[in-house]
Amino acid sequence: MGIISPAAAYAIASQWGSYMHATDPGFVFYTFPPNDARPIGADHRRQCLQHTADCLSIASQQATQAGINADNDEDVTELRLLRRFFTETDLRSAP
Repeated sequence: MGIISPAAAYAIASQWGSYMHATDPGFVFYTFPPNDARPIGADHRRQCLQHTADCLSIASQQATQAGINADNDEDVTELRLLRRFFTETDLRSAP
């Protein structure tokens, strides 16, 4: 099975981005052009993976608190797909 498409990754990331202030780590998910969540460099990939890990931790905790096995939680599943995408996808060329 291949990784998800850049557009599918964009759709997942757009649900988990945040921008409260310039240092908000969720801002990294607002750095993509429409429908293409490919990182533009090694540092950007690292930032995307770190924020995905943070979101995955939150989603797993929320599932557990709701009495749901994290392996059966839709948010956890999507974030795992997103993590795999960020790990394996080719980098996007800078504009």
